[in-house]
Amino acid sequence: SMTFIASFLFGLVTVPISMIVAKRLGLVSRVRRDRWNKNENIPRIAGPAILIASAPFLDFPQLLVLAGFCATGLIDDVRELNPGLKAALLIIPSLMAGIVTESVYVGVLCWIFANCYNLLDHADGLAGAVALVVLALGGGSGGLVLAGACAAFLVFNYPPARTFMGDSGSLTLGAAAVLFTSEVSGASAILILNIVPLVDTVYVVSKRLYSGRKPWVGGTDHTGHQVLKMGVPAKLLPVIFGGLTLIVILALRGGR
Repeated sequence: SMTFIASFLFGLVTVPISMIVAKRLGLVSRVRRDRWNKNENIPRIAGPAILIASAPFLDFPQLLVLAGFCATGLIDDVRELNPGLKAALLIIPSLMAGIVTESVYVGVLCWIFANCYNLLDHADGLAGAVALVVLALGGGSGGLVLAGACAAFLVFNYPPARTFMGDSGSLTLGAAAVLFTSEVSGASAILILNIVPLVDTVYVVSKRLYSGRKPWVGGTDHTGHQVLKMGVPAKLLPVIFGGLTLIVILALRGGR
């Protein structure tokens, strides 16, 4: 819990620094037709800030794995990789995760959930709120560290967002949501803990495949967008998704 507070306080420094750096380098979001957010010039590389705020309190092997996911995301944020190459590059840190944990399924799930959280990051505060709950309640001591940095990020990402995590953030948090929960839980529990990003991914991918579109081409057809279209205020969305995650985790605990 002290590490949660420490990484939170560090994050309150590193995230604003990442916002300044992003603006200097021109790494800011442009309004795109396939994105819900309509604000211009929002910094979008908070991933490294989240990781750096957590770094002093993490075991080196775990830090190395997360840095691999973060670096892959950062390359994508700067250069926009083609989806096939990005998927292939993510195999490298996923292999590292498998080696560090001595578990094949952890490596596979890291790859899957890095992509799920990447897709969940489709509206302000969503991926951050879900990751915060999963890591804080399901992720052991390492999870608490990252949850603190997540909380600091949410200070600046809560709707209306002043910064975005970018792929460098969502891929890192997705991998962390597996890496740290795997220390506490088995494979089935990891899937249940991360049910919100999993359901969003299955929903959006199957919907796109069904209508003959490429699943990796962005759109405003995610679960969060459907909720927003129903007239739910953007400020409530992270609470709803985080709350759902909380209910699932409490049910999982109660079922033991």
